[in-house]
Amino acid sequence: MLPACVGSVPPPFSSLSTHFLWQHGAAHLASRGLLPRLRQLGCAPSHELTFDFGRVAITGRPPAVQGVSDTYCPRRTILDKLLVDAAVEAGTELLDRTSVIGVRWAGGRACDLDIRGADGTSKGLDARVVVGADGRHSVIAIETQAKAYGSVPSLTFVYYSYWSGLSDGGPAYYMRPGRLILRWPTNDGLTCIYVGSPRAGFGEFRRDIETNFLRALDCVEGLGEEVTGGRREERFKGAADLSNFYRMAYARAGRWPAMQVTTRTRRRDSGCRMLSRVPRRWLRRWMAFLPVSSPGTLRWTAIKSGGTRQPRRGGV
Repeated sequence: MLPACVGSVPPPFSSLSTHFLWQHGAAHLASRGLLPRLRQLGCAPSHELTFDFGRVAITGRPPAVQGVSDTYCPRRTILDKLLVDAAVEAGTELLDRTSVIGVRWAGGRACDLDIRGADGTSKGLDARVVVGADGRHSVIAIETQAKAYGSVPSLTFVYYSYWSGLSDGGPAYYMRPGRLILRWPTNDGLTCIYVGSPRAGFGEFRRDIETNFLRALDCVEGLGEEVTGGRREERFKGAADLSNFYRMAYARAGRWPAMQVTTRTRRRDSGCRMLSRVPRRWLRRWMAFLPVSSPGTLRWTAIKSGGTRQPRRGGV
């Protein structure tokens, strides 16, 4: 069976989804020989991560997965093309700028797709297996009636953009009361800065996005000044339609006639309710999963007293 990839979004298109590749994702790329190609495209590896809770910041190198311990923050415009090119090289037929307009059924199984090309011409596409990877508003999910469950209304909104001229630093997650701020170094020397907040403040925030965005960064010491001193290279992008749900991965009598693999599940508060006063017992449990077998793997910073200390071997 020759695989076919149907793409309906014209490039270039940038998204936060899959913008940050953890070790598992990087290991998958490495297993297919694509990690060196990603580096050649201007996406440098990050060796350490920082989780900053306000009074306490934890910086360390995560455990390796299949020998890969670095993380990456590729732009989707770069990552998508890399994956598509690799799929075509492996024999996949790419139907670019083509939309799925319907699923055909036979005996309770999805056996064909109705597609429309960029020129408006419609035709059928034979498909023994149909996999939907077309986002939150998936046509495949609708056509197969894949049920959503565990739904919770949107609780957060986000805005983000890209800056040049910022210092070289690893990925950082800043948790503050009512705020989640992300700093991700990405392709071509740019840094993605992200601000997430509770959904109730969306209307007020969007009245003056830039002012409110920079004001939000002031809760992280020095970050607002650094970003103000850099150059914003793109417009702000934002979203408040961040619904929380799981979706059944199949439909129609449970016989796997079609699979919807784009289940969108988000943390219900996206970290926005994390308090800066993190109980010590929580840190013990969280740090139990971090590697501390070698000197310098993990370090403490930003203790309220102003001092710096190394954690004891084996935990806090």
